[in-house]
Amino acid sequence: MLSFSQRALLALALVFLIYTFAWNQSYAQGQVQVYSEPNAQPASEAAETCDVRRAEYGSEICAQWASIVTARENTQATWWGIGVNTIGMALLIATLFANMYSAFLARKATLATISSERPHVRMFTTMKTKDEKGNVVATHGVTFRNYGRTPARVKRLSICYKLADIPPDPESCSVIRSYPDDSVITHEELWPYKGCVPQLDGPSVESLVEEHKINGKRLFVYGKINYVDAFGEERFTRFCREFDGRNFSYNLTDVNDQQSLNYAT
Repeated sequence: MLSFSQRALLALALVFLIYTFAWNQSYAQGQVQVYSEPNAQPASEAAETCDVRRAEYGSEICAQWASIVTARENTQATWWGIGVNTIGMALLIATLFANMYSAFLARKATLATISSERPHVRMFTTMKTKDEKGNVVATHGVTFRNYGRTPARVKRLSICYKLADIPPDPESCSVIRSYPDDSVITHEELWPYKGCVPQLDGPSVESLVEEHKINGKRLFVYGKINYVDAFGEERFTRFCREFDGRNFSYNLTDVNDQQSLNYAT
C-alpha cells in the first residue's frame, strides 16, 4: 500500500501530465492558420518574411500576420504561466497535506505514549484483622492502588460507607477530603501507605459491618478519587463496592451491571 507522501507525489504527477496534455492540444490548435478570407490562398512554405508575404498578399498582410504571431506567443506565455502556477499550487497543497499528516501522526504517537505510560488509580483491597484461624474479626476500610506506569498525585477523595437497599451513586457522596501536593501514588504502590481509608464522617466501618451481620442490610463503599497524571491531566475514578462478608467487591450482579458505578477516565 502506498504511503501518504507517495500518493501525494502520484497525484502531483497526474496533475502535471493533465496540464501538459492540455497545453499540447492548445499549442497544436495554435498552429492552424488563423487568417482566412473567402478568396485568399495560404502562404507558401517559402513565405518566411514580411517582404515575401507583402509581395504575395498585399501591404496589409505583414502587420496582420505580426499581430497574429504576437497574440499566439502571448497565449503560449499565458499557458506557461498558468502551468507554473498550477504546479506551484499543487506543491503547496501537497506540502500542506504532508504537514497535516505529520502532525496527525505526532499527535497519535503522543496519545499512545500517554495511554501506555499514564497512571490508573483504582480501589484495591479491604483492610481487615484476622484471628489465628483466618477468620475476619474486624473490617477497617479500603485501599487504592496505581496500576499505571507513572506516578499519580491525589487531589481529592470522596468516600462513604453506607447501609442501603440499592447501590448508591458515587457522585452522591458528600464527604470530601483534599490532599496536599505530596500525596503521590507511585507505580504499583498501595495508598494510603500505612493503613487504609476509614469512614471519614459518620458511623465507623466496624459498626456498619456488625449492623450488616445483624439485619442483613446491604453495605456499600462508594465515592470518587481525583488525581493528576504525570502529563498534567486531571483524571478520576468512581467506585462502588458491596461488602460480601469479607471484602468490598464489585462482582455482585447489580453493582457490576451498572458501568457508571465503577467508571474511570
